[in-house]
Parts: sequence; structure tokens; C-alpha cells
Amino acid sequence: MTETKDGTSGVRFYIKNPNGKILVDSGEKVRSYSFKIYPMQAGNYYFYLNNVNTWITDKSPRLKIYEEYDEITTSDSWSNEGDKYYNSSKYDEAIKCYDKALELNPNDTTILNKKSQALAKSEEKEKLEKIYNLVLKGNDATNNSDYKTALKYYNEALKIDPNITSIWNNKGNSLYYLGRYSESIECYNKALQLDPNNTIIWCNKGNSLYKLNKYTEAIKCYDKALKIDPNNEYVKEMKKEHPMPISKEIIDKFIKTETQYSENSQFYKGERYAVKQEGNNIKIIVTCSNWAYGTEDEIKLSAPFVVASLVTLMDESIRYDYTYEVKYYYNNKLMAICVLDPDAKLKEFNITQDLRDLWTKRHENNVKEELDKLADEYYPVVSAITYYSKDGWSIVSITVPDSWYYLQDYEKDRVANAIGKDIDHIVGTYRTVWVFDEYGKHIGDISYSVWDERYKFKKSD
Repeated sequence: MTETKDGTSGVRFYIKNPNGKILVDSGEKVRSYSFKIYPMQAGNYYFYLNNVNTWITDKSPRLKIYEEYDEITTSDSWSNEGDKYYNSSKYDEAIKCYDKALELNPNDTTILNKKSQALAKSEEKEKLEKIYNLVLKGNDATNNSDYKTALKYYNEALKIDPNITSIWNNKGNSLYYLGRYSESIECYNKALQLDPNNTIIWCNKGNSLYKLNKYTEAIKCYDKALKIDPNNEYVKEMKKEHPMPISKEIIDKFIKTETQYSENSQFYKGERYAVKQEGNNIKIIVTCSNWAYGTEDEIKLSAPFVVASLVTLMDESIRYDYTYEVKYYYNNKLMAICVLDPDAKLKEFNITQDLRDLWTKRHENNVKEELDKLADEYYPVVSAITYYSKDGWSIVSITVPDSWYYLQDYEKDRVANAIGKDIDHIVGTYRTVWVFDEYGKHIGDISYSVWDERYKFKKSD
């Protein structure tokens, strides 16, 4: 119970139920004990009003709150009460009120029409609630990738109302994920009959057609969706991921051309080619029987030429729909990957550890061959030159005969300078040059003197 009061201007008091709903209201501020009773909850309440400025208490006299509807005595009042419930979408309550009105006035056609409308709305509301619950279960199953269960719920919903676009689309999506592409297209067609300008459904239909290798029809669906909504990013992405495949004739011609070029090439002889398309990405596999690429730059130059050879065979309307990936293999091992954009420009380049190891081994072999030639050139001053590398650093060991001990220092420096320059050319500057005698004793190093601007022999301590 609550009370409001304002000085001596009177009192307005209320009786409320536990939920805060007003059951009794005195109306305007009053100085008498009269008040209005609303038809709400039934029951007996006690209050005591000593004067207009006192609080309501639970003392006598007794005030009876009437049963709901009991104070309504005319058909118009019942009808008006039903209208309130109807406008609040409480159709079952509205029907009760209209029935009460018809008990008092059974032949009132207006009230009869109102009841009919309320009955129809009540049935529609019940039907929509059933559909909503079925769709909700179907969506939950879809989110859990249980497409068979989802399909079951969507079918039940469509039995209740077969004219809901979104449910046909959902059913089509379930069939798509189950690999039943032809059936999914039938669902999308049903949905498009109900909503011909739905871009997402056009796009979904295109995806199913693409799975059935009906590429031209699929692309027409994407184009139709983009005509309806040119800025739809989802449709743009779907069209990008589902381009027109390259024909077998073009692939065969490309392989034939590249193979002939390889056979006539001194360096790339024996290379073989394969092409695989995955959506808008075209993979070109180059298998090398004789690895001819000695540097990263050589591979970076090769890949765009390979892609350009394929692109020139393609129709101009589709050649820019793809990205390209060129993979190089040697001895069944992946050596390098080049990713190129639609203009055949290199975007990414990666070489594998297998290729690094191959280059290191080849470099070492080449260096050893050159150093063997160098040892022969300086014989008999030099007996042998050996080489190995570790962590990018080269170690060169020179073995000299006993006659080395009889050379003057300037003669040793002259030999050291000549050998040092040649080793720079063969090995590079990241190296150490040790000198050993024929008994394996370390007798010194050859190092560059910045002061003298030449290589000199430095005797070990």
C-alpha cells in the first residue's frame, strides 16, 4: 500500500499487489473516502483512513476487491475490454472478453467479426510460434554441423507454412553441406519465387551450380546478385572464389609449349609442368630433373615468365580473376614457392631448407674444384688446399711443403697476397685461411692487412 499527499490539498491513495500493479486507486486527490475500484485481482484487503492526511493501514473497515471482469455489465464494455487485449496481441484474453459480450448481445455482428479476427490472430500466433521453435532447433543443429537433423526441422516448419523464404534458403544450405547440390538448387528456386531480389539466395544457388560444374550458370547467378546489389561484399567474394575454370585445351597447350621450350634450353632441359586450379588460385608445378637455378634471383625471374606463358593463352575477360602459385620441385622435394598477383607480379617468395642445403653443397663442391685448380697452379709452393664451411663461415686450409721454411718473409707475403686474392674470388670474404706444414702443424695464417692494403702471411706464435 502506498499513499501520496500534498499538504492540505487532499490525498490520493492506492492499493497495489506484490508485483506493483494498482488494484485500488482513489483517483484524484480527495478529502472524502470515495475511490474507484479497478477489476484486477480478487481478494479482501483491510485499511483504515482516519482522515485525509493519514497513512493507509491494514486495519478495518474491510474493502472487497472484486473478481476480474465482475464490475463489467454491458456488451460494449466487454467489447472495449477485448479491444485492449487485442491491440496488445493478447488474443486469447480478447476472445474471452468478446465471448462475454456475446452472452449479453449474441447478435452483434461487430463483436462477432472482432472475435473471428482474434481467433485468426491467435491461430496465426500459435503457428508462428511453432515455426519459430522448429527453425531455432534447425539453426542450432546447423551451428553444430548436424545438417541431417537441421533438414528434418526445416521440413517440419515448411509443412506448417511453405511460403517462408528464409526456411527454403536454410533447407537449401543444409542440402548443400550434405553434398546434395541438385536438391539444394530446387530449394533456392523456391525461395527466389518468393523473393526474386534476394542477393544471398542468388549467390547460394551459384555456389551449388558451381559444385555441379555448371560454371557459366553459376557465374550468371553471381552477376544477377551483383546487379541487384553492386556493393555486396559477400557476393563479390563468392564470385572471386568461384571463377570460370581454365579449359583443358588451354592447360594442354601451355604444358606443350613449356615442355618444348625446356627441351630446347641448355639450362632448363628436362623440366616438366602441371597445372591445378583451386577456386581462383592456379597452381603451376615445375618439376626439375636438373636443378639449374643457382640463385634466388634466377627463380624470381623464372616464375613470372612461366605465369605469363599461361596467362597469354587465357581469355582477357577472365585472366585477371586469378592469383598464381608456382612451385619448384627437384628429386621429389619442394625447393621454392612463388606467389604472383593477377598481373603476374611476384608477391611472395620462399625457399625451403632442402634448397639451401642443395646450394650449400653445390657451392662447396664448386669451391673445392676451384681450390684444387688453385693448388695445382701454385705447386710446388703449395701442396694442397682444403675447404669446409660452418654457419656461413668458410675455413680454408693450405698445406705447404718443407721448402716453405726456406722462403724469405717477403716471398711468403708475395705468395700469401696472390693466394688471398684468388681465394677471395672463389670463396668470398667471410673466411679464415690457415697454413699447415706437411706434418699437420699450424704454422700461420693468411690475413688482409688494412695498413699495407694486401694479404700477408702471419706466423703463428
